[in-house]
Amino acid sequence: MSLTTEVAIVGGGIIGCALAYTLAKSGARVALFEKERVGGQARIAAAGILGSGVEGNRDDHALNLAARSAKLYPDFAAELEAATGLDATYTRSGALSVVFGDKQADFLSAQANALAERGQRVAWLDAKALRRAEPLLSTAARGAVHFQDDAHVYAPQLMHVLTLAAVARGVKIHEYTPVHGFLTAGARVTGVQTAAGPVSAEHVVIAAGAWSRLLGDLLDIDLPLRPTRGQVMVLETYDRPLQRVAFGAGGYLAPKQDGRIVVGATEEDAGFECENTAGGVAYLVKILQKLAPDLADARVHHFGVGLRPTPADGLPLLGPVADRPGLWVAAGHHRNGILLTPITARLMGNALCNGDLAPLQPYAPERFAEQ
Repeated sequence: MSLTTEVAIVGGGIIGCALAYTLAKSGARVALFEKERVGGQARIAAAGILGSGVEGNRDDHALNLAARSAKLYPDFAAELEAATGLDATYTRSGALSVVFGDKQADFLSAQANALAERGQRVAWLDAKALRRAEPLLSTAARGAVHFQDDAHVYAPQLMHVLTLAAVARGVKIHEYTPVHGFLTAGARVTGVQTAAGPVSAEHVVIAAGAWSRLLGDLLDIDLPLRPTRGQVMVLETYDRPLQRVAFGAGGYLAPKQDGRIVVGATEEDAGFECENTAGGVAYLVKILQKLAPDLADARVHHFGVGLRPTPADGLPLLGPVADRPGLWVAAGHHRNGILLTPITARLMGNALCNGDLAPLQPYAPERFAEQ
């Protein structure tokens, strides 16, 4: 295989596929290369939580990015549905931050009321109100903050719909085609070397999640991303006993439209080891027992495990690589890859197509070298 394209994207997870779709929609010729099947963590282990409210407790670039992306999601999902005729599974269910101690309940109750007074759609549910809203949750809970606008998706289905939409736009997807090198002309990156042959490109984007660091090593570029293992357990129910995503006890329960409930998740520094472990399963069972002990008899549909790309400062790496013209990075979203998909595709797409680099400056890949 010897190909020429405008943009070569290395990595077929949700970030790479969304960027490919966005670029193709703008008229660019795009080829995407994935060493296995497209889908990555979205297909395997992602809970699909769009929790910009419940997980947002800082006024910084990370929170701003998450909030902006959450606002884009309804239109993003609707656009994919219009393109494919399939359900992208966007569900604005709300999310709960469940607490078990009286002091923590008093603190969060005051915080929720303060946020509501500032116009946010947040409410405090005391123990009785929480029980009425979600009878499945533990009676030991003292209450919960209800983030009314938080949402979720069923990540494998969203990934399927996104892939079909990208192909319909003309994206050439090459599965089981690992990239093991780059084409260069001096410092400029001019393409990729794949297992099937060379591919020339005006722009090359590394969007390979936790494996992006290894690709950077091939060009002597430091992409400081650490793989963080996350294990999940997926339960199978038939009557949708839980309506909202529930955080607490060091984890979460994420209900899906088909009755499944994702229990997650561990955060482990295990390198590139990507297997479920006895300790990880035990941790997930403890979360379940604390949050919803009545689910103890639910059938386990499957266990999943994925590697999150964790940056040193909590911000993704987005934008061009200064020392390597033609090379771009879109990686390092840690556990929020699903949530940050629309904003990443929009910002990276505008930069690649229109040269609009200013919004990417806080996420510049070379920021670590400047420290």
